[in-house]
Amino acid sequence: MASLARRLAGFATCALVLVFAASGAQAIPVDASHGVRFYQQDFVTLTTTLRRIDSGVFEVDMIRLRKKSGLASGYLNVVTPKGWVVRNLPVPAEDAYPYGKLSTDFDLGVLHGTEVNSLNAVVDYSADGSANFSGTAMLPFVVTPITVSLGGADGDSPSGPPTPPNHSSYAFPGGAPVTDLVFQKDHPNVEAAKNQCFPASVANSLQYLKNRYGLPVTHEHKPGIRPSASPGDTSLVGQIDEAMNRSVTSRRVGRGVGAGGLKGKLNYIAKNKLNTRLQVKHWGSWNGDNGASAMSSDTIDGVTANSTAGGADISMDTVFQALNEGQNCEMVYSWQGVDANGRAVGGAHAVDVLGGARIHGRRSIIFASDRNQDSDTEGAGQAGIEHVFIDGPDANKLHSLGGGSNRKLRLVICEKYVFPPLTLRTIETIDPKGHKCCVTPPPPSADVVVDKGSMTVSAKNAAAWLPLKGSISNGNFELTSMATVAGFANVQTRFTGTYANGLYDGTITVGAKGELYGVPISYRVRLTEPQRSAILPAMRLNGMRQALAVKAGDMVKPAIGMNAGPFTGTPGDWFVVLGTADGRFLHLDLATMSWMDGVRPSYTGPLFDLPYFGLPELENLPPGTHSFYFGFDNKPNGQLDFDAVVYERTDLTVAP
Repeated sequence: MASLARRLAGFATCALVLVFAASGAQAIPVDASHGVRFYQQDFVTLTTTLRRIDSGVFEVDMIRLRKKSGLASGYLNVVTPKGWVVRNLPVPAEDAYPYGKLSTDFDLGVLHGTEVNSLNAVVDYSADGSANFSGTAMLPFVVTPITVSLGGADGDSPSGPPTPPNHSSYAFPGGAPVTDLVFQKDHPNVEAAKNQCFPASVANSLQYLKNRYGLPVTHEHKPGIRPSASPGDTSLVGQIDEAMNRSVTSRRVGRGVGAGGLKGKLNYIAKNKLNTRLQVKHWGSWNGDNGASAMSSDTIDGVTANSTAGGADISMDTVFQALNEGQNCEMVYSWQGVDANGRAVGGAHAVDVLGGARIHGRRSIIFASDRNQDSDTEGAGQAGIEHVFIDGPDANKLHSLGGGSNRKLRLVICEKYVFPPLTLRTIETIDPKGHKCCVTPPPPSADVVVDKGSMTVSAKNAAAWLPLKGSISNGNFELTSMATVAGFANVQTRFTGTYANGLYDGTITVGAKGELYGVPISYRVRLTEPQRSAILPAMRLNGMRQALAVKAGDMVKPAIGMNAGPFTGTPGDWFVVLGTADGRFLHLDLATMSWMDGVRPSYTGPLFDLPYFGLPELENLPPGTHSFYFGFDNKPNGQLDFDAVVYERTDLTVAP
C-alpha cells in the first residue's frame, strides 16, 4: 500500500503535464469503432422544427478514442466530399481534459431538407495538427438525426439556424502547433429548460467556482425553473431564473431572458451575499449589457454586486488571460441570416466557456450548453461540449464562431474568485536603526493567492512595499517587491517562510539589500487562514461532477481529485465507493484497481492535494442510477465514520 501512496503522491505533485502527445507519431485512420459519430441536425425554431438542415455535428467519445487508438492526445481531421470540414479538433490528454465527449458543427454540403443517412469520410487522428490535409481512402459512416434546440439569450426562440462553419474560407497561419492552452476541469452542464440558456450558463459558472474554490453557493445545481412557475423549486438555475425575471410557465414553455441577463446575475450574487467573493467584469454589448459603460450593478437589501465594464470590443487575449487565472467566463453569441424564402432569421445563445487554445496560429475555444433545450435527457452534460475556431474581429469589431459561420460573439462575462483575507499578526519587530517611524508596518489582514506554484500577498490601502509576489514549493515560499519606501527609491522587500496547516510563518524584510542606511527593518509575522472546511474532494465521471447521464453502451471513466487546503498532512481514511442501482455497495481496491463488496477504505494515510487520478473505465453498466462517492475522514481506523467524513457524490444515470 505504501507504493500506491507514493504513486498517488507522485501524480499529485508532478509539475509537468503532457497535454498533447509528442510529434512524429504516425496518423491513425479512424472508424466508428473509435467512438466518432456523425449527425444531421433537425433545428427547432420558434414555430417549427426544420428537419434535416445543412449543418452536421461531428462528435468524439474521447475515452473510447484514446483507448482504441493507443494515442493519448492529438488532433482529428475530417474530409468529406464537401472538403476538409473538420480541422484540427483537439484531443487533449485525459488529465488536462477529463470530459468524455467533444463535438463540433460541420457543413454537410446539402440543401435544407435533404436527408443524409450515410457519409463517406476520411477521419484521421494524429499527434500533430495539420496546416493542410486532404486524407486518403474514404470510409462509409452512418449519419443519425440529432435535434438541436438552442437560443433564449434574446427573449425568444430562434427563427432559424446559424449557418454551418465554412472551413474553406481560411487557412492556418502557422506557428507553434499549440499555444495559449487552457482547459478547466469541473465545469458542470445542467439540463436546461426551453430558452433557459442564460440562467443555465450562469448556474454552471457558479457551480464551477464552488467545485474549484469552495464558493459558498447554497442552492443545489440540478434542473429547475423559477419558483414562481414551480413552487418550492430550490435549484440554483431556478433561483437565477427568478433573478433574471425570465418569463416561464413550465420546462417546455418559456421565453428567453432578453435584456438584463447580466443584471440578473448580479441580482443573484447580491441577494446571496457572494459579492465579497466575486469580482465580475464584462466586455461587448448585448441587450442593454454594455461593456462601454462604466459599471453594471444591482443592490439587494443593502448589498451591491458590480460588474466592471471592460470595453465594447472583446479581446480574446484578455478572455484567455482570465481563463488561465482560473476565472470563469460565460459568453453570448447571436446569428442573423436569410432563409430560403428571403425572410430574415436569427437567434442568440448563452454558453459557459471551458477553455481553448491557439492551434497552428488560429484561436479556438471550447464551451458547454444544453444543445437540445426541448429535452431533459439529451443535449446537456458531456454531449453539450462544443469546439469552435474564432475568426476576426471583422470590420464591425465582432468575432465569428466556427470559421465563416454567421455566429457572432456579442458579450463575455468573467468572474474571479476572491479568496477570503487572512489574519496577519506581527509577532516581533526587528529595527536596529529606528526605521519604525517612517516605514509602514504590516497590515492586520492580507489577501493571499496561491495558484500553480505562484504566490501573491496583497492588502487594500496598505504599505507601499505591498504587494509581494513570488513562488511557493513544498511548503517553502519566497516573495519580493520593489518600491519607494520612506522616500528611498528601489527598496527591495523580501518575505520568506513556510506554510503548513493553514499557517504562513515568515519574516518580512524591508530594505533587504541595505537600501535603508545599510540596515533593514524586519517583521516576524504569521498569516492565519479563516477557519473553514477547505477539504474539497472531486468525484468525476467523464469529467462531470454532481451528475452524468449516458446511454447504454457508453464508456464511463471515473476519476478522483482532492484539494486538501489547510488540512494537508491530516491522517485518515480515503474512500472510493460505488452504490449500484440494485442497492449494493462496492469499494475500490487500490491494490487490484477493482471494485469489491462492502464499504471499506481504499487507502489509509495522510491527506494531500490530488489534481486528477483516473480510475479504470466502466462499460456495459446496467440501466438505472448508480452513485459514486469519494471522500476522506480524519479517523484512520479502517472504517467509515459519518461524523468525520467529507465527501462528494456524483450520480450516473444509464438509459435503458
